[in-house]
Amino acid sequence: MKLLVLFESIAKTIKPYQKVSNFIAIFVIIAILAILSIQERNVAKEVNSGYGTLLLLSTIWLLLVNLMTTVFSDISHNISDSDSLFKRLKLKLIRSLYFILALFFTLLSLAVIILTIRLLKL
Repeated sequence: MKLLVLFESIAKTIKPYQKVSNFIAIFVIIAILAILSIQERNVAKEVNSGYGTLLLLSTIWLLLVNLMTTVFSDISHNISDSDSLFKRLKLKLIRSLYFILALFFTLLSLAVIILTIRLLKL
């Protein structure tokens, strides 16, 4: 369960900057909408798609960071022997679901990294 501890420490480190990331996300979404409205009105026949790709990738990364700070910021670690059997089973079930979510998050992060490399042609 070291993966959960790692994700929790990263999420707690990033948590103070969540408002900044939300502000950046709002700015990026407004920029995407502006690019789409320019293309739709045919004001500019040839809009650089590099900006659109970059803005889309930054939106995906910001959503991933916000997901991490929201989900992994408070995971309970304390299972003591004095707790009732039902409470211990409940905590173990919750931790196992967090572990599955952490594996899904890891796979999602790898997919976004591969997508970033392919779209930016690095």
